[in-house]
Amino acid sequence: MSTPVYSYTVARNTLAIILEEVRILSGDKLGPSDVSWQDVAGTLAVNLHYLATLIDSARKGRTADGPVVFPSLDDLPEVK
Repeated sequence: MSTPVYSYTVARNTLAIILEEVRILSGDKLGPSDVSWQDVAGTLAVNLHYLATLIDSARKGRTADGPVVFPSLDDLPEVK
């Protein structure tokens, strides 16, 4: 798998999904009934790794859409 280039939109959406998964694991939000906490934790680990590769790409200057600005928590889309 190739290393992705940093994209604000992709980082923003990935961070929103990560925070949603953390809410489910913390009990602040009810997750899908057919998904175990282990499934959510596994998906969270994969998404955290992906976000780390995006940040690393930004650090190395590989960007897709303009300047590197990390998404504000207030600017995250709601995950449904």
